[in-house]
Amino acid sequence: MELHPPPLQPFLLLLLLLPLPQLPAVPKTGGSWQCPRIPYAASRDFDVEYLVPSFSAGRPVQAVATYEGGREGSAVFVATRNRLHVLGPDLQPVESLATGPAGAPGCQTCAACGPGPHGPPGDTDAQVLVLEPVLPALISCGSSLRGRCFLHEIEPGGTALHLAPPVCLFSAHHNHPEDCPDCVASPLGTLVTVVEQGHASYFYVASSLDSAVAASFSPRSVSIRRLKADASGFAPGFAALSVVPEHLASYHIEYVYSFRAGAFVYFLTVQPANVVDAPGALHTRLARLSAVETDLADYRELVLDCRFAPKRRRRAAHEGAHPYPVLRAAHAAPVGGRLATELSIAEGQEVLFGVFSASRDSGPGVDPNSVVCAFPVDLLDTLIEQGVERCCEPPVHPGLRRGLDFFQLPSFCPDPVFQVPIQGPGCRHFLTCGRCLRAQRFMGCGWCGGMCGRQKECPGSWQQDHCPPELTKFSPHSGPLRGSTRLTLCGSNFYLHPPGLVPEGTHQVTVGQSPCRLLLKGNSNLRQVPRKDFVEELECELEPLGTQEAGPANVSLTVNNMPLGKHFRVDGTSMLRGFSFMEPMLTAVQPLFGPRAGGTCLTLEGQGLSVGTSRAVLVNGTECLLKRVSEGQLLCTTPPGAATARVPIRLQVGGAEVPGSWNFHYQEDPIMLGISPNCGYTGSHVTIHGQHLTSVWHLVLSFHDGRRAVENRCEGQLPEQHWCRLPEYVVRGPQGWVTGNLSAQGDGAAGFTLPGFRFLPPPHPPSMDLVPLKPEEHAIKFEYIGLGAVADCVDVNVTVGGESCQHELRGDVIVCPLPPSLQLGKDGAPLQVCVDDGCHILGKVVRPGLEGVPQSTLLGVLLALLLLVAVLATILVFSYHQRKQLVLSPNLDDLASLDRTTGAMPLPLLRSSSDYRNGLAAPAIDGRDSTIQVHRASFSGNGDGSHVPLLRKESIQLGDLNSALLAEVKDVLIPHERVVTHTDRVIGKGHFGVVYHGEYTDEAQNQIHCAIKSLSRITEVQEVEAFLREGLLMRSLHHPNVMALIGIMLPPEGLPRVLLPYMRHGDLLQFIRSPQRSPTVKDLISFGLQVARGMAYLAEQKFVHRDLAARNCMLDESFTVKVADFGLARDVLDKEYYSVQQRRHARLPVKWMALESLQTYRFTTKSDVWSFGVLLWELLTRGAPPYPHIDPFDLMHFLAQGRRLPQPEYCPDSLYAVMQHCWAADPAARPTFGALAGDVECLVATLRGDHYVQLPVAYVNVGPGASDKADMPL
Repeated sequence: MELHPPPLQPFLLLLLLLPLPQLPAVPKTGGSWQCPRIPYAASRDFDVEYLVPSFSAGRPVQAVATYEGGREGSAVFVATRNRLHVLGPDLQPVESLATGPAGAPGCQTCAACGPGPHGPPGDTDAQVLVLEPVLPALISCGSSLRGRCFLHEIEPGGTALHLAPPVCLFSAHHNHPEDCPDCVASPLGTLVTVVEQGHASYFYVASSLDSAVAASFSPRSVSIRRLKADASGFAPGFAALSVVPEHLASYHIEYVYSFRAGAFVYFLTVQPANVVDAPGALHTRLARLSAVETDLADYRELVLDCRFAPKRRRRAAHEGAHPYPVLRAAHAAPVGGRLATELSIAEGQEVLFGVFSASRDSGPGVDPNSVVCAFPVDLLDTLIEQGVERCCEPPVHPGLRRGLDFFQLPSFCPDPVFQVPIQGPGCRHFLTCGRCLRAQRFMGCGWCGGMCGRQKECPGSWQQDHCPPELTKFSPHSGPLRGSTRLTLCGSNFYLHPPGLVPEGTHQVTVGQSPCRLLLKGNSNLRQVPRKDFVEELECELEPLGTQEAGPANVSLTVNNMPLGKHFRVDGTSMLRGFSFMEPMLTAVQPLFGPRAGGTCLTLEGQGLSVGTSRAVLVNGTECLLKRVSEGQLLCTTPPGAATARVPIRLQVGGAEVPGSWNFHYQEDPIMLGISPNCGYTGSHVTIHGQHLTSVWHLVLSFHDGRRAVENRCEGQLPEQHWCRLPEYVVRGPQGWVTGNLSAQGDGAAGFTLPGFRFLPPPHPPSMDLVPLKPEEHAIKFEYIGLGAVADCVDVNVTVGGESCQHELRGDVIVCPLPPSLQLGKDGAPLQVCVDDGCHILGKVVRPGLEGVPQSTLLGVLLALLLLVAVLATILVFSYHQRKQLVLSPNLDDLASLDRTTGAMPLPLLRSSSDYRNGLAAPAIDGRDSTIQVHRASFSGNGDGSHVPLLRKESIQLGDLNSALLAEVKDVLIPHERVVTHTDRVIGKGHFGVVYHGEYTDEAQNQIHCAIKSLSRITEVQEVEAFLREGLLMRSLHHPNVMALIGIMLPPEGLPRVLLPYMRHGDLLQFIRSPQRSPTVKDLISFGLQVARGMAYLAEQKFVHRDLAARNCMLDESFTVKVADFGLARDVLDKEYYSVQQRRHARLPVKWMALESLQTYRFTTKSDVWSFGVLLWELLTRGAPPYPHIDPFDLMHFLAQGRRLPQPEYCPDSLYAVMQHCWAADPAARPTFGALAGDVECLVATLRGDHYVQLPVAYVNVGPGASDKADMPL
């Protein structure tokens, strides 16, 4: 049926948003002066910007749905191509789900449908995103997989809502090309409105079709589908309408909006006005379906006519108005009082708002491009009903059309006749007795054993008057043999209306041999959960009989003599197993003393302490507040005592006392008078002065810096003073110390607070060897890092050969005169320094003897040394002149010989101004012997003191490592018991070690998959320390694009291990090289943008990377790039790395190094920028090796000639210009990483991302200017 509304009905509201011209004020003539009129536009400023929460999906948004879950929280769901995002109420990202491309290994929704084939591959465009209110759940349907849908249950998870794993609403054996009930969405557009009827959900679906779509798995234009209860798809045999095949090509129906109001569901369409003249002129229709009856018998359509007339023509005839027949957008909502008055309707009525245009491609003109019309929904329903009456009742009005030519053949009455039983198809769909007997009596349903059916279908006993109770759960599952337990029973059919009313004598609960007394409604929390949950509750008080034995028992509920309810009566018995009677035992209590003020944490140990529902610890009859309850332990806080005395401790479980005789001694409250000294460091001792300090079980020492607090327990010693160690605290203040409050607290007694306490970094013993004493020296001078700052806080003692020396402290330098009685033997005397109570043997004091050496020998040695110095000076002068003559020096060819005689230089991250980390950071790269630097003094002084050589150990032990480094490791130390290393599952091997799969158990007992890095081929202490420094450098780095550190583990045997987050997708190089991946140009450049952001952060932290390449960037499970340089699966090739002097095991990434780094071996942030340019080149070539035909020995000369890497095939010209800026010969001309991130981000915003970079690609090296290309279309 097709109706037009009467032309004179006042049902249209036209809203215009047109700027009005500002007219200048004109003064009146011949009258007094008047104030100039102020236009209304002057009172408004539409240019004001407001900041609102936002979320950028990175690509066009195709569907949005919102969920309001009350206390459970709320969420916003945003669908884009191949991605479904879950956002919090403030649009903060919570999680993201991959919905395509179909057939891709990363498609999470495709995996829910099981193994393929799933249909033709391709991107998934979101067509449907609606909420299913019964579960609740989110329903998503896409354009791929022949339009199938997925169900995502909404689950609370911590502070935000999450989606359960998707469920595929598709049953392969129920779907065929000619009949596919689970094929819902059309790639041309689909609208869905979900209607809840009873406990079922019906999907009102409208889809746009054409001949190609209609030929694929029989989609429908309008249909009503029921979601199966088992979420396996949609029920077959649904009501549907489809466009007649001969009109599919010409008659296109576009569904714009769908909504429900009252008892109807509405669809808004834009379609041709006439089937014969299609496509021709367009108009907008409103289609209405019944939301109560799930068939299409009440399908109606109404043409919506929206017109606009300027004010000067409003009073003219309706035909003079300009029509706007094409609907662009719509929304239905109740209106407020002001707008309701303008529409002449009541406040709160539903109104349909629509945005209309003159045509699909409306452009600028005299009339507005679009207008807004408002249609009261009640008026639309009235017009539809009036139209039906005019169409169907005599006399038939001419011009009215009955039937829809494009959906069905025009006819008045259908031919077939069907006979439908009045009783309905059957009763087997009722699964419980209660639901079966609540069915309408005309259906003839009754309960037949364990199923619902009609009497003629039941082979056994069939009845319609009663149902047995059903127990499903109970709690608790154990109770004491002596004492009471409140038992809660869960199930259904416990009682009838009114809810919770239990007549006396009808319900009997038995546990084992003991009855459980039913608690009346006034004494219990009886409640009936909402009916759709099908759960009821009963509570009873269980008091075991004397004959009850310990052990398992059954819980039984018997209901009889219940009065008949509205539908049936409850009668029968239900039983569950799983209850146990236990006898609690108390075996130990500690401590047995505490202050009168109370607050002592009392620990009771035993067996079965958590049985039942109630327990109490009484100290002298007063309850001890329980803090923790477990099967073997109770923790409570003692109440205050009236006087110093011994009082009894009693434990009651279920109101009955547990056997045991224990007394608690209330002692005098401690009085704390002071804490000294007023400074210290982690682990150093302070003294608490006071009285009765041993009255408490443990004194607690805490330090608070104004933001966080750390604490440590003290062990009791003397009543007047306690020695306590300071808690672990990391000093990060710029001045080198942190000031805060140091407090001492003893249980519930009054404590003491020392304000202005200075927390200092711990001192470190020297890590360098010292030269032997000279014959004329009689004092030892050495540096103890940080000792000068803490000298006033701790005791310092220095001994040589066991004899104390009267040392003098000059800042961090200790000068120790040798005791006169000390005799230095041939092997020397041990030097020991004790700071607080920590002692370190720094080595042995030796004095090389010169007695017995002839003077002629000494003279010969001296002349040889002078000759050697002269030869070296001549060589240096000659080398200097040779360097001045060469343009580029030194050459990598010269380093080949160095590499054969000396080691390679390690490549850790470098901080421009750091502490002991710089020990391996700045070796001199020249011709001098490296041993000179190893033995140089590590402190400032005049050099007249004696030096002590430290004797080398035979093997590497943890005690050999730098104590300062070990102290800092404590901040991120993870106990080895919480780490499991899978040595048979290797992630990768670096030059220094191996990376394994592993699991780490955190504080919340969560299993975390991680990467565990261990050492191999280690021969020197310095290499172990370099490994720990590598992990410590990561500790202070916190950025989404920089690899974080989980912690460091020190196993009981073996070398330290570093725990890093597990990177699911491995390193960036192998990812882009994988033939299974199909990244676009935009994807690859986006990876480079993330690297630029991470490097910008490292540059801000004054870090220099020195090995930036795709192989050293990792990808996590969300494809976020993490900048790293820690040996995880490094791709070390001889052609890409080249060894240089100073160390033996590291290699330099020659083909990623900047020109100045090849020349001087110095690395800066600007040299990292050069490496970033090479990384971009790697990305755009999908992992091709740079300079494949250039030998590393010739690379420096190649670059010095101005030659660079060529422009990749798919690389935009603007990005290649960025690479060339990174490869500027002058480091100062290169951009910063912050500027690079901005440039790359602007470039990414201009790309569409649909141009794929394929493998393999051939590359050639050409000179500058030979690689200019036209701009590639992206």
